[in-house]
Amino acid sequence: MEADAGGSDAFDTIVMAETRFHGEGYQEGYAEGTRVGLLEGRQYGIQQGAKIGLEIGSYLGFAMTWQKLLHKGSDEKNSGEETLCAHGHHVVSTKQEGFF
Repeated sequence: MEADAGGSDAFDTIVMAETRFHGEGYQEGYAEGTRVGLLEGRQYGIQQGAKIGLEIGSYLGFAMTWQKLLHKGSDEKNSGEETLCAHGHHVVSTKQEGFF
């Protein structure tokens, strides 16, 4: 009887090897995927964050320029309009050059 038990264990080990290797492969793949996913996610986040920051910075600069021009325009009625047109032309030309 003991010989059958020893043979049965060896047979079960061979038969269950596929299940064991599948489980081990899954665990290794999951760990590697998590590590690589974090690296790729971090790089993607940096790229997208830079694009968003550039856009927000553009809006902030535009708003600050308007604020200064409107404040300056309250002191000098017509000269602010000329400066505003010149600045608007500059913003459009830099946008077309690909800075934004």
